[in-house]
Amino acid sequence: LVSSTGTVAAEGGTPHGRLSPRIESLYANYRELKEGRTPVSPPDNTPESIHVNSELDLAGIDFIGFDYDFTLANYTKSLEHTVYDLALTQLIDQYKYPSKLRRTKYDENFAVRGVWFDTRTGLLLKLNYMNVMSEEHVFHGRTRLGSECFDEYYNGSQYVSVDYRNEHLRTMVDIFSLPEICLIADVIEFLKVANIPFDPLSVYEDIHSSVAMVHKSGLLHATIRNDISRYLSYDLDTLKALDHLQSMGKKLFLLSNSSYEFINAGMSYLLQDRKWQKYFEIIVTRARKPEWFSKTRPFREYDVKRERNSWNVVRELEKGKVYVAGNLDDFMRMTQHRGEKILYFGDHVYSDLQLPFRRGGWRTGAIIRELESDMKIEQDFIHHNMDVKKGACQDLLVCLHEEEKYFNASLEYELLQDRKFFEDMMSKDYHQYWGSVFHVNGYPTSFAFHLYRYVDIYMSKIGAMRTCTPQQRFLLKRRQKSNLFLNTY
Repeated sequence: LVSSTGTVAAEGGTPHGRLSPRIESLYANYRELKEGRTPVSPPDNTPESIHVNSELDLAGIDFIGFDYDFTLANYTKSLEHTVYDLALTQLIDQYKYPSKLRRTKYDENFAVRGVWFDTRTGLLLKLNYMNVMSEEHVFHGRTRLGSECFDEYYNGSQYVSVDYRNEHLRTMVDIFSLPEICLIADVIEFLKVANIPFDPLSVYEDIHSSVAMVHKSGLLHATIRNDISRYLSYDLDTLKALDHLQSMGKKLFLLSNSSYEFINAGMSYLLQDRKWQKYFEIIVTRARKPEWFSKTRPFREYDVKRERNSWNVVRELEKGKVYVAGNLDDFMRMTQHRGEKILYFGDHVYSDLQLPFRRGGWRTGAIIRELESDMKIEQDFIHHNMDVKKGACQDLLVCLHEEEKYFNASLEYELLQDRKFFEDMMSKDYHQYWGSVFHVNGYPTSFAFHLYRYVDIYMSKIGAMRTCTPQQRFLLKRRQKSNLFLNTY
C-alpha cells in the first residue's frame, strides 16, 4: 500500500503508523474512494431542484405572494447592458467624468452577486460568512491582486470587523448590481491607467447615484416597454406554476416596487395577453420595499384607466383592484392571514425577504438564477466526484481531531493537502473571476449565509413550483455534501 505522497505503509496497514481502529477503517475507505476503487453515486440535484433551509409544509400555506422583477419576470442580458450604458452616460453628462469613458463596454462575464466594494481602499472583494476576505478574489479596477494586497491595505489581516464592514463596505446582492459592479471596476481601471487621482468613496457615490437615476427617472422602464421582447425572457413554466398553484386552491398576490403600467406590459407579454390580473387576489404596486415592511404608509387605490391614485381611504383590499403603497401591518390585518400562512417569493434577500421573515413571520422563497449554472457544474461527474472525495476527506479530518490519543501529524498533513487539491480543482469550474456565488474556499459566502438565515426554500426559477403537490412538505435531508446545496427536491 502506497500513500498519495509515495510513502510505503507502516505497521497498522497505513503509511502513517498506528491509528485507532475507527480512523484506520475510515482511512482505508477514503483511500479506496480517492483512488477510484469505490463507485460514486450520481448527483441528485438538477437546475430545477427546490432547495430547503427550513421545513415547509405547503398544505399549511394559504396565501402565496410574488415580487415582479427577477421573480415572475426574468430578463435577458440585454437589460444589464442597457443599465450600464445609461448609467455611464449619466456619469459623464451629469458628473462630468472623462468623455473617453464612453469607449468602455459592459462585460457581462465580469460581475456576480455577493461582491463587496470597499469605499476606503477602492477594492472589490469576496467575503465568506465569517467576514474573511478571499485572497483569490480581490480586484482593484479590473486588475486581480494577490495576497500581498492584505499587507498593503489591511495591515496583513484578511478579517473584516463588523464595524469596518458597516462603515466602509457596500454589498451588491441583486441582479441590477451586476452592471454597477462592472462600472465601478471599469471607471477605477480607467482612472488608474490615466494617472487621475480619485477618492474611492466619491467614485462609488457617483456611480451608485447614476445607476439609481436610471431607475428613478423612469428611463429604464420606458426603454424596456418600448422593446419588451428584447428584454424579457419568455418562460412558459412561470405560467404553468401560477396555474398549478391556483388549481391547488392557493390564493396568490403580487407585491412589487414597479409601477402598474410597467408590470402590465410585462405580464401581458409573459402570459401571452391573457388577463394576468385574474391570477391575483391582491395587486400592490409601487410598494417601496423594504420600507413597506416597516413603515406605515396607507394603501391607496390606483385607477388604471386614469392612471392616478384615489383619495379615498382604503378599508379593505379587494380582488380586481390595484393598490399602491401600503404596509405590512395593514396588509395582514385586512387579509386576516397569519404570517406563517403566507409564503412570499422574491429575488432580493434584504429588500424582499429579510423583513417579512423577521417582522411578519412570513415564510419566504428566493429566486436565485445563479443556481441554474452552478447546478449544471454540480452535475458534472468529475466535479461531483471531487466533491464527494472532499467530503470524505473532511470527515476523516474531523475524526482524527476527535480522537486526540491517536492524533497523527503526517496523516493530518496528507488530508489537508488533499482537501486543498480538491478545493482548487473544483473552484476552476466556477466563475472565472469570482468563483461560486454560494461558497468560497470551502465556506459559505456572506451572500449564502444570509440566504440560509432568512429564506425557507429557494430555486432558480418560479417555474420549479409547477410540480409541487398539494400535500408537499419540503423537508431537511441528512447532510451529505460539503457545499451549500444540502437539502433539495
